[in-house]
Amino acid sequence: MEESTPQQRERHQTGSIYEASGKFYVRYRATKIIDGVPRRVQQSEPLCDKDVKHYSADCKALKMLRDRFMLKINARQTGDQSTTVTAFWDGIYLPFAKKNLRGSTLHGYEQIWSQHLSPTSVKQSYPITPPAWPHAS
Repeated sequence: MEESTPQQRERHQTGSIYEASGKFYVRYRATKIIDGVPRRVQQSEPLCDKDVKHYSADCKALKMLRDRFMLKINARQTGDQSTTVTAFWDGIYLPFAKKNLRGSTLHGYEQIWSQHLSPTSVKQSYPITPPAWPHAS
């Protein structure tokens, strides 16, 4: 029997600054849905070109740019963690069902979705909020 792993809590990130090809970048981690499974992946975004004001990864101006950028990333993670039913169906459950369920079961679930659960058949949307998992300290 497979053990399920509890959902990892999102962490406040500071971001890591690095230089490549005459530009400065910030490196951080984000949760992406890959093959219907949420996975932590490393991301990089450009901050600015290297110039007189932004001369090293340790300079104050560059750290301020990084902090402003990371505010958006951290707000996205801790802000609204609810998922719509449609996003859950399309991004997580349907890919899982296609890989793991028999064709007849999948067909039945798709019928139920299209007739009773899809946004075109439901008059009101309800967000799905992930459960708060206990964390070991």
